[in-house]
Amino acid sequence: MLPTFLVIGAMKAGTTSLAEYLGAHPDVFVTTEKEPHFFSFRDRQALGLEWYESLFDRADGGLARGEASTTYTKYPRFPGTAARIAQVIPDVRLIYVVRQPVDRIRSQYLHEVSRGQQVRPLAEVLRERPTYVDTSRYGLQLDQYLEYFPAGQLLVLTADQLRHDRQATMARVFGFLGVDPAAAQGALHREHHRTSDRAAPRPFDRLLESAPGRRLAGRLAPAPLKTAYQRFSRRPLTDFRAAAELPPAIENFLKAELQGDVARLRDFLGDGFDGWGIA
Repeated sequence: MLPTFLVIGAMKAGTTSLAEYLGAHPDVFVTTEKEPHFFSFRDRQALGLEWYESLFDRADGGLARGEASTTYTKYPRFPGTAARIAQVIPDVRLIYVVRQPVDRIRSQYLHEVSRGQQVRPLAEVLRERPTYVDTSRYGLQLDQYLEYFPAGQLLVLTADQLRHDRQATMARVFGFLGVDPAAAQGALHREHHRTSDRAAPRPFDRLLESAPGRRLAGRLAPAPLKTAYQRFSRRPLTDFRAAAELPPAIENFLKAELQGDVARLRDFLGDGFDGWGIA
């Protein structure tokens, strides 16, 4: 059994919330593993199509079934993703959530900080990590899919629509997937966890997390010790807010770079889309 829809991104634009709202509908099945990355990760492709299909074994004949993998819109880091999807599920419905592109970049940075993967200021990281900006090139990402899919199979949403006009936005999504929009309205009020609420590991904690036997020790430790460890080993992400800020010159350069990609979204979001003041 294969999916009828995919949430293809963008990273840090609300895909986790969207997957939760989709899964609340009685006629929609979303994989337990939120990001299988089957069409982007080579090691997942090596598991074979039968493995991928097994993720949907519990769909029980649901009218709509799908998964959400943000790496599906991380071209050119993961080339050929759209082509692989088209080859396996050419009729699939594709949902793309976008966010103000510079804010999305900052959120990705804080996400990596929260996982202990980044400690340098964002302005430095941008010089070496083009994937940050590429992921916010929404027009570029859409082009990869329009080469293989008609525009009618793509639904583009903004994170603002999902947060501030959720009922109407999810009604559009459910209609796009061919299920009754009214069936899940009562489950759409919950706000889901955001990276900005999390904490970042301190340097010593990162060493501990990679130490042999760390997971076993964590399971065997008494609850009070675990609580104390969590309290003193994590730094609030607010400590990194200054590092996530960009000098005005760099931010203005990014907006100019992304202007064309933002303007392209009007093909999907309509002339009423304000372009976040960028385009």
